[in-house]
Amino acid sequence: MGQPEEAIRTILATDSAWNTAMAGRTYPFRAPQGAATPYCIMQRSSGDQWKHMVGQSTKAQVFVDLEIYGDSYDSVLTLLDRARITLGGFRGNVVIAASPLNQLFFSSIWLESFGMLGPDANNGSDMPQFGAHISLDITTDIAVA
Repeated sequence: MGQPEEAIRTILATDSAWNTAMAGRTYPFRAPQGAATPYCIMQRSSGDQWKHMVGQSTKAQVFVDLEIYGDSYDSVLTLLDRARITLGGFRGNVVIAASPLNQLFFSSIWLESFGMLGPDANNGSDMPQFGAHISLDITTDIAVA
């Protein structure tokens, strides 16, 4: 996972309710076959480094999609709320592998969709699965070499 995704994982790990429910099941792009629920997948949808008339800025903006899957409406809704509260309230620095993302904050958090998705094909189950898709708009200062 790239830096913004690792920052999200690090920030969410500060929430004990998220950690208890997810038990480390946050994956890039897609969950492995047979992954237990609930789980979360994330991927970067776009991003850009800001520019000025005189060149590159140290500011960057990144959009990351976060999808939460679970066995019940209530479990997904609870995890969606935990992610929204934890990420929405964060403003600060995150260091991942000695590479800082300074002054990171979530400019916007949008709920894109929420509902029952049908049988859980990932686990070969006939039980319905529920999911939520949220988009995160992240702004940060980056280190410029």
